[in-house]
Formats: sequence, C-alpha cells, structure tokens
Amino acid sequence: MALLLSILIVSLALAFFAAPLWAWFVALGVLLLGTGAGVLWWVVVVALAVVFLFREIRVKLITNNLFNS
Repeated sequence: MALLLSILIVSLALAFFAAPLWAWFVALGVLLLGTGAGVLWWVVVVALAVVFLFREIRVKLITNNLFNS
C-alpha cells in the first residue's frame, strides 16, 4: 500500500510541476530499481525512453508515420 501511495504522490507531483519527459523516465527507473524489476522491464523502459527522448528517432518512427499516411 505504501508503494502505491508513493507512486501516486510522485506522479501527481511530476504532473503538477509539468515535469519534462526525461523526469518521468527517471522516476520510472527509480521505481524499477526499488522494486527489483526484471531485465525484461528494463529493456522495455529503455526502448521507450530511446524512442521518445531522442527527437530524430521519434520523428522517424512515429511522427512521419502519423502525418504521411
């Protein structure tokens, strides 16, 4: 229950202060580190972080496909 409450408080704080996307990924990494998540979860988070945090990759993989269809 305490973990769920902590996740809620951190999420609300990040949203209230309009934290940049990298801060959300840092918070997610801290959550994964704190809970002892497996390698699969780390791979998923790192893959999503690479796609969404690097503009060139995001434009190539997501934006071009959305607006050039």
